[in-house]
Amino acid sequence: MPEGADLAKFEPIAEAQINQQEVSDVGPRWDSLVRARRHQHQVIGEFSLEQRFVGEVADYHIHPALMDHCVNIANGLAGTDTYLPFSYRSIKVFRALPAHFSALLTMKRGQEQAPETVKYDIDIVGPDNEPVMAIRDYVIKQYKQNFRTELGGGFETVLVPQELSRSSAPEGEDIVLLGAEQSETLQPLLKVLAQNNRVVVCGSLAVLEENLASLLSADRIIFLPWWLTGRRYDGRF
Repeated sequence: MPEGADLAKFEPIAEAQINQQEVSDVGPRWDSLVRARRHQHQVIGEFSLEQRFVGEVADYHIHPALMDHCVNIANGLAGTDTYLPFSYRSIKVFRALPAHFSALLTMKRGQEQAPETVKYDIDIVGPDNEPVMAIRDYVIKQYKQNFRTELGGGFETVLVPQELSRSSAPEGEDIVLLGAEQSETLQPLLKVLAQNNRVVVCGSLAVLEENLASLLSADRIIFLPWWLTGRRYDGRF
């Protein structure tokens, strides 16, 4: 985060000058920008969730409205066209996103007047100026319909709650344990593996030959050395 002389280069700017506020009506939780400053292709924003919503921060590691408002605060720098979120290359989260924080957004744009995509690097720090998140190559993409001049159907995202049925649960894996026997030492491991998987134990070549098909079709093969199986070494695998 810029300090001293570097910070002095940033001049105060209104949100309407850097954000595409007309694109969507998202509600009061997105009214979190306290102040913003701009220097060339960079914007520093200070964000704070309204007091009536602060309790929600404890329910989220990353509060969705705070995050969304923060990363999109400088979309207007891309141009007069409408730009919407598209992708992230990487997000490093060092700790939970607090109700009050600051962010430095650095736009990485070429020479095109109306590029199809624009990238940003975003660094977020808490009130103590310690890192919270580091986002690299957040991409916004040009949307052909101009919401400022055209009235259209646009789009709507609808989330429908649905219970996870047993039939849709993961099926587990076919696991073969080589060098293992049904010994007392291995019972805790076998019990855990067998909870969601199909396990075949092969403690000798004879047993392995009987279960050759299982070996060839296994999703995972685990070799257990003799000293881990709780038996003395007798020349078998």
